[in-house]
Amino acid sequence: MQAGWKSCSDKEEIKMDWKMHDGYWITAVLPVNGKEMMFGVHQEKGSHFATWEHRGEEFLWAHYFTDMTKAIEDLCKRTLHEIEFMRKKGADLESVNSFTGFIKNDRNRAVIEFPTNELQDILESIGIMEGAGAVCLSGQYPIELEPARDKFADALIHVLGSCDSLHTVNELAKAAYHSDYRVYLMLEENLKQGVYHSPEQLFKDVEEKKEQIRQASKGKKR
Repeated sequence: MQAGWKSCSDKEEIKMDWKMHDGYWITAVLPVNGKEMMFGVHQEKGSHFATWEHRGEEFLWAHYFTDMTKAIEDLCKRTLHEIEFMRKKGADLESVNSFTGFIKNDRNRAVIEFPTNELQDILESIGIMEGAGAVCLSGQYPIELEPARDKFADALIHVLGSCDSLHTVNELAKAAYHSDYRVYLMLEENLKQGVYHSPEQLFKDVEEKKEQIRQASKGKKR
């Protein structure tokens, strides 16, 4: 199948061969970081869409949608994630405010940058409809937490147990990275000393520290 259009000068016709994969016409390709992010429309079901990471001859980690806007958004997010990864890889970062996980469902794989506000959407994009609280690290779906890029994140990951859920992983990351800097400093010291043996212990300390900060703030306003 071919699609053609006229150039701006109207003097020559540019033609593009559309590829087919798994019943989908590939209609958009974004090259990034030595690979391609692809967008496809189902040849028979025009309201079905998919995105892939394409390397060489391999189509990897398909995400399926019935909403075109969400599919386009996913294509852009996957591309931007690769751009951000390249920037981080090439930069000498003094601190990291996240850690990465991977989850698989059959042939589909998703990257999760913790913490995230889109955890459930990410799971659903690869066909996992259970809530994040029901998806455990040692459960039905293979999950890997990438070796951390700094000692703080590495220590944070080691607090987690095999029975903890992705929801707990995400909340742990939020507690560490989305809190007051004084909470971060407290956690950094306690993690160095190996104080925490479960996420619940860490959550308790974070809430107590936040309350101390609130009380101290109230005292200053009086």
